[in-house]
Amino acid sequence: MTLNVCLIASDPHHENSLSATLSKTGLAVWTSRSVDEFCANVARPGTLCIVVAMPGHSGLEMVEKLRALHVETPALLIVDTADAVPAKRLADASVLDLIAQPATPRDLLSWIECVCVTRLVLTRQRLLRAEARRQRHEDCALSQVA
Repeated sequence: MTLNVCLIASDPHHENSLSATLSKTGLAVWTSRSVDEFCANVARPGTLCIVVAMPGHSGLEMVEKLRALHVETPALLIVDTADAVPAKRLADASVLDLIAQPATPRDLLSWIECVCVTRLVLTRQRLLRAEARRQRHEDCALSQVA
């Protein structure tokens, strides 16, 4: 499955720069100027969301809006100053990580790699739990028959 990366950025220059950098690595990159536009396209499988906070546009507020709409897409927040973002709000919004600007291509690629590994592990855990539930259900049904 191709990994899709969506950039939500209000600044076209920043969006174009990050998009070009990530596209060179073989990722399928698409852009969005707003949370609403992102939500209209969120059905794409394997999407990671990178939200770029710009002056006057809080990236955290954008992610919180996604969560309020029950969109659980993994999110990275790129901010001007990491110190200005309250840790509790980050945790509540399930932001996987935040990177202070300027974010180097290496920072972004390392983060994306980490998320890919994490997603594989979580998917495997979900499958194992589902199999364990199915097995318990079968065992319970067999014991009721006996």
